[in-house]
Parts: sequence; C-alpha cells; structure tokens
Amino acid sequence: MTRSVLFCLACVVAAAQDKAAIQKQLESTYNVTQATADRTDIVTAGSILVLQKSNLLMTDATKSDLNQNKYQDGKITQNAIGKTSRFLSRLPGAGAPQAGATRTFVKGEKMWVTKIEVKDNAVVFELFTDQIGDYRYRALLTFFGKGSLPGADEVTKTVAEVFTVQPADNSAAGGQQQQAPAAPAAGATPPANAAPP
Repeated sequence: MTRSVLFCLACVVAAAQDKAAIQKQLESTYNVTQATADRTDIVTAGSILVLQKSNLLMTDATKSDLNQNKYQDGKITQNAIGKTSRFLSRLPGAGAPQAGATRTFVKGEKMWVTKIEVKDNAVVFELFTDQIGDYRYRALLTFFGKGSLPGADEVTKTVAEVFTVQPADNSAAGGQQQQAPAAPAAGATPPANAAPP
C-alpha cells in the first residue's frame, strides 16, 4: 500500500473512533428513552431533558414527517419545510387537527431523547414528549452540520447549551436510570416526572 492510502485509512479509523467517543459521552449524559413502535407511549424512560432554548418546533409523534430543527449560533431554527408548515397552521381556516399537530416548545419544557445519531459532520437528537392535550410530539434537532465535528467534550458542551438533565428523584439511588412512568389510562393525566402539559 502507498503512504497516501495508509494515511487515508488512518484518518477513517480516527474519525470512527472520534464518532464512537462522542456517541458514548452523549449517551452517558442523555440516557436514551425507548418508545413503543407506534410512538404512542414509553416502554423505558431515559433521562428527562429540560429545554434551555426556545423555538423547538415539534410534530404529532404518530406522523411520519418530522420537523427538522437546527441549533446554531445560540438559536434553534427550522428548515424551510418546518417554517412553511408553521405558517400554514396559522392561516385562517386551518382546521384544529392541523393546528394541533405541531407545537413550538419553549425554554423550561421537558422531553426525552429516543435516538442520538453521530454523523461525520453533525449530531442529531430525535426527541419525544409525553402526552400534551391530544398529542405526543416528536422532532429532530441537529447540532453542527458543516465541516468536521469537534471533539467529544466540545460536542457535549454545545448540546448542554440546549438541554439539561432533570435530576433523578430520590427513589432513583446513585444516579441510576429513572424508572419508566406507568402507562396512563385513557384520559388520565401524564406521570408526575413527565413533560408538563
């Protein structure tokens, strides 16, 4: 093999190791939640994330299309499709189901992360909420997106600008993963440790 081929292979291996380190560090800070296949309930609850920035646009969790949000320069913004759907939901005559199918979340609201995907140039969180009114909500939030990812500590620091983890209650000894909230009966109020309506 030539030196250039060996160098390229070394770069690929190093990038894979960096991605694995970032994945491990994020998942140790933000324990991933397992939702049911139809996204109507929680199977196993992970960390409860508290939003630290406003303007996170989320969609009815049972819908296949997800709002694409991006965190950059200290702000959460949406792609063109998300902006268009928000505009259309505000038009006169937009039916209540359509208007209720999206919701903008603000600082202090709570949610779970159901997937953390570390790509070559971005980190993507898939987010999921408890029942709020008639809906659970879901969205993607992308961090970075241009050039190479920084190191694991810098990625974790950037994500921490958007999410803090709600401390476990006293029954979760030693910082272990929080217990999953009991599945609410139809028409029941959400669990106490879940996202508030």
